[in-house]
Amino acid sequence: KLHWLDEILQREYEMSQELEHRVVLLDQPEDAISLRNKRKIADILSRAAFEKGLQFFVSTHEPCLLRIAGSRIINLDEKPAGSYAALEFDLEGYMS
Repeated sequence: KLHWLDEILQREYEMSQELEHRVVLLDQPEDAISLRNKRKIADILSRAAFEKGLQFFVSTHEPCLLRIAGSRIINLDEKPAGSYAALEFDLEGYMS
């Protein structure tokens, strides 16, 4: 279960109520997690962003996290780094 992620995000939200910008950094949260739970992570992050106004910077190679609606992908392999709307990014080309 991913209750730990919900709890962390709720705590971050509560601690940052008075702040104008609320940012959470996550480094490959999908590591060692089943595909079903990876999708749950995507749902939790999306819900926290839209309902609580949290902004996420996520380091990942996981396709389901790269397809969260409303997100932007910054491709650091490009020089200079490219920025794309999630659904505009050529994920298949990038992964091949």
